[in-house]
Amino acid sequence: MIKSVLNNISISKLCVSVPDNYRSVKNDWRNDEKEISKIIKNTGVQTRYVADESLCTSDLCFESAQKIILSDGIDPESIDGLILVSQTPDFFLPASSCVIHGKLGLSKSCATFDVNLGCSGYVYGLWLASSLINAAGLKKVLLLSGDTVTKLCMENDRSTWPLFGDAGTATLLEYDESANPLSFVLGTDGQGAEKLIVQNGGFRNPGRPELYMSGPDIFTFTIREVPPMVRSVLELSGYEKDDVDFYAFHQANMFILDFLSKKMKLDKNKVLISLDQFGNTSSASIPLTLVANKEKLSTDKRLVLCGFGVGFSWGAVAFEAKNLEIHDLQTVEGK
Repeated sequence: MIKSVLNNISISKLCVSVPDNYRSVKNDWRNDEKEISKIIKNTGVQTRYVADESLCTSDLCFESAQKIILSDGIDPESIDGLILVSQTPDFFLPASSCVIHGKLGLSKSCATFDVNLGCSGYVYGLWLASSLINAAGLKKVLLLSGDTVTKLCMENDRSTWPLFGDAGTATLLEYDESANPLSFVLGTDGQGAEKLIVQNGGFRNPGRPELYMSGPDIFTFTIREVPPMVRSVLELSGYEKDDVDFYAFHQANMFILDFLSKKMKLDKNKVLISLDQFGNTSSASIPLTLVANKEKLSTDKRLVLCGFGVGFSWGAVAFEAKNLEIHDLQTVEGK
């Protein structure tokens, strides 16, 4: 695993947007109480937000970024980096980050690019943005992460359709000599690439894109890699397990989250949850979990954020969130 400690970087602002199309398991399966009970028990998901055909990941991320820029009076010209982490882009080309860059009116000297990652993508994005600030001299980087995974799910596939939701997020990272270190641990095992995959829609296999997920393989991978990752990031940061105020894991499903908490003997009250309200939102799930638990994060807290899944890919970051401004959740109408 890659281990990296980066200094002088503040994670300063966070905003999340979801579609205004609210769905519940009870509404989707209103005539099947047995199925409703089974889905909620197996996944932990009760409600979620689903984008209609007119609403894309870039729209949700744009609204989140625009909220940060306007409400905090940030000069768009001062943003010198823009990263979009998503596996549901608007187009094959250009990069969706370039589309958002234009809509936000950012400087022509702003470095802008997409990253194709899902479940671990937010942590990887934080690492990339922090590395640009640390090594390349950038001062303000907007990290956008989000997916509209429901567009890849078939309504008759009960392993994916009731589980996933849509969201788009924006996080501002800034150069700050007073900031505490960010400790990162990252890893990849490409042997698991076919266990969570959209086979069709690219140049290898043209056709209707549809999400396939092998639940048992995802579970096996998770319990093999995530506990050692958490131990490694704690060791790297110098934190003991109980020093951490809150853990925010990728919201895969409730069975996995409960299993990880028990296996690592974590205080259940320290494991933040958003899955029940929003489902699995892929690269947006960790920042969405922070926003959903905004009241618990009103003062400076030591956090461990852990992403894991598609790829297989995993990443964790440990840090003390100082003066992190979390905006209220936004809803976005379809066009």
